[in-house]
Amino acid sequence: MRTIPDVSLFASNGQNGVAVIVCQADDPNNQNGASCSLSSPFSDFSLVGGTSAATPPFGAIVALVNQATGGQRQGNVNYGLYFLAAHDTNYTGNLCNASLPATPNSLCIFNDVTKGNIGVACLLGSTSVVDNSTSWCHSQVGGTTLGITFSNNSVAYSAGPQYDLATGLGSVNVNNLITKWSTFVRTGTTTTLASPTGGTPSGTNFSATVTVTPAGVTGDVSLNALANDQTTILSSFGPFTLSGGTTSVTTKVLPPNTAFVSATYGGDSTHGMSTSTPVAMPTTVAGANSPSTTKVGFVTFSSTNVPSTPSTSSQSVPYGSPYGLNISVTNSGSSSTCGFVYSGTTTPSIPCPKGTVALTDKGSALNDFPSGPNFNVANTSKVSNQGFAEDGFIQLTGGTHSIVATFTSTDTNYQNSTSNTLSVTITPATTSTQVASSISVLPAGGGSVTLAAAVGSNSNSAQGPTGTIQFQNGSTNIGAPVTCTPSGATANAGSSCTATLPNVAISALFPPPTNDPRPTLPLLPVLFALLSIVFFALGWRWMPEKRRRTYAYAGFLAFALLAVAIAGCGGGGGGSGKTVTIKASYVGDTNYAASSGTTKITVQ
Repeated sequence: MRTIPDVSLFASNGQNGVAVIVCQADDPNNQNGASCSLSSPFSDFSLVGGTSAATPPFGAIVALVNQATGGQRQGNVNYGLYFLAAHDTNYTGNLCNASLPATPNSLCIFNDVTKGNIGVACLLGSTSVVDNSTSWCHSQVGGTTLGITFSNNSVAYSAGPQYDLATGLGSVNVNNLITKWSTFVRTGTTTTLASPTGGTPSGTNFSATVTVTPAGVTGDVSLNALANDQTTILSSFGPFTLSGGTTSVTTKVLPPNTAFVSATYGGDSTHGMSTSTPVAMPTTVAGANSPSTTKVGFVTFSSTNVPSTPSTSSQSVPYGSPYGLNISVTNSGSSSTCGFVYSGTTTPSIPCPKGTVALTDKGSALNDFPSGPNFNVANTSKVSNQGFAEDGFIQLTGGTHSIVATFTSTDTNYQNSTSNTLSVTITPATTSTQVASSISVLPAGGGSVTLAAAVGSNSNSAQGPTGTIQFQNGSTNIGAPVTCTPSGATANAGSSCTATLPNVAISALFPPPTNDPRPTLPLLPVLFALLSIVFFALGWRWMPEKRRRTYAYAGFLAFALLAVAIAGCGGGGGGSGKTVTIKASYVGDTNYAASSGTTKITVQ
């Protein structure tokens, strides 16, 4: 269980810049398998952390133990882990402390982690799923919203000497573990399977009796369905709990071609594991040849990423919104489930289908599944061992879609079938456009400016908006439309595109004139000036000759002042601080809606 660790392995999910790099070569959603190529683009690889990253390496450690013990299966290895810890005097003597500033003791099997804790943030007042209390979330700094996981008056959970609930026994020195494993000795056991009955065709009841000796054994056994070679395991079932060293094993889901069966005892703290000799089935299991029903369902997600129950109803969603497809294959003649209940699983009560599903959209291949390192290149996927396939990479383009899945069986349990038609309409994603200028206050004396626009969206698509953006001064176009460069969505932002219009002449941004741009002279001052000239001429004619020079100087000064006044009253003067509105209009495309934005620029 996650809350009761046995050992610690590296499982960082990106904290401190480190994580586990993985590639699943047998990805069930990839019909051709992942190539795990070490050459670009590395799309088969992903970064993972947590228990999903720690358990596979520990499985590899156990495989090395099996190899070192001559291929013996170990059963529940916890018995061995705790035996070795209890009998390691370095560990019990607290000589295996590996927390800084200490360094790991090369003689230890387990590197004891003694510092730190695994406390995580939590919402104050939340109810525990364990005991329905709220005391598990505690604020140490007097906060009112967030706290930290708490137990027994301390952060849950803290590391300490030897075993603790934060790190278990500690991390593993694999070489020492393998070397010391031979000291873990348990009493040998013998497992016997007898009286196999029924099981054919697949889906009918099967039973057998399993006995484990010597007396005093406890624990569970499992049932193995074997092929005709008595080695290939077609499937396993269980656990079945022993009582007095015996138990009845039953199932209805022996797979076709099961020719032999065996049982495996996992052992306990004092008894070792063992596997029975294969026993022949009364009759090799035949396929049920059941009619199948294939359904394509539309899955949406809540704000907390919880998937909905798959729906076969018509759907309409914006481009780039979070959704997926679920393709399930069931037995048409049975109300029992193969094991798939969205979004979890149950133990199968009937055989699960095996095969592939192929997706089409209006009759053409819908290439949404990966193949090797490439995504969205294949329209077929394997059906999982729970009877379904998921299309999590789907991103339908704008418009209407008619999606159909075809199931092709690869065993004799199920017949082929074709699904319902799922109708999906993808509407254009809403966009918003912002525009900016490289200079917010422009000089009137000349020069140029760069205009830029960005179109944003909430779309999570890798394909950003395409098309053009037209810049305008008011309602007047500035240059030709500019192509918008698309960018796909990231972890922090939706898909977008940008456009830039460089070297826009500042003169082009002056407000366009609304009437005759030529300066005009004011009427009354001009009439006054004309009359003044007339009267001056008449005065000059009758003025005595000795006073004409003084009269001329006074007249010149008066005419100069009058000219300045007329010029000041005229329409030829320029204003300052005029504001223009720059607009950027995105035309939209099939997947993204049109939008526009404006900004104000002051022109001197």
